[in-house]
Amino acid sequence: MPKKVVGRYKEKYNEGCIRVFQFLMLLLKDEAYYENVIELFKSEERSEKQHVTLNKYINTLKIFGLTVQKIEGKYIIKNIPFASEYTYDDLVALSIFDKFSKQIPDNKTFETVNKLIKTVKKTFNEQNAILYSKIQNDDQTDYSFYYGDLKSQILKCEEYIKRNSKIYIKYTKNNT
Repeated sequence: MPKKVVGRYKEKYNEGCIRVFQFLMLLLKDEAYYENVIELFKSEERSEKQHVTLNKYINTLKIFGLTVQKIEGKYIIKNIPFASEYTYDDLVALSIFDKFSKQIPDNKTFETVNKLIKTVKKTFNEQNAILYSKIQNDDQTDYSFYYGDLKSQILKCEEYIKRNSKIYIKYTKNNT
C-alpha cells in the first residue's frame, strides 16, 4: 500500500516543482545567469547544498530531453523537447538570413534577429542541426556586397523606423 504524502513532504515537493519551472522559465527567457539561478535556491542553508540542488534540477531537465550547459556564468538551454523537422530549403533560407543579418548595422535590430535565429535553432532535431552546420560551412557567399549596394536605403528606412514615420507607397504601371 503506498504511503500518503502529508504535511511538510507535500510542501517540499510543491516547492521543488515550482523551482524547476522557475529555472525553466529563466532558461527560456535567456536570463539564466548564475546569480539569478542561485537566487532560486536562497532558502538552502549552506552554499554547497545549493550547487547539489542545482545539479539535481539540471538532471531533472535532462530526463525530459533538455540539454543545459553553463557557458561563461550563464546557463543556456541547448534544445527543447519538441524538435521541429525542417526541409533543406528551410535550412538554406535560415542560413542566408543568419549570414545576411550579421551585416545589419543597427545593433538593436541585429540582436533581435540574432535572438530569433537562436530560438529557431533550438527547435532543430539532431539531423537538422548537423545539416545546418554543414550548410553554414559550405556557404562562402559574401553578403556584405548586398548591404553595400543598399546601404543608403537601409539607413533611410532605419531612420524612418526610429522616428515612427509612416511611408506611403504608390505603385504605378510601367513607371508612369
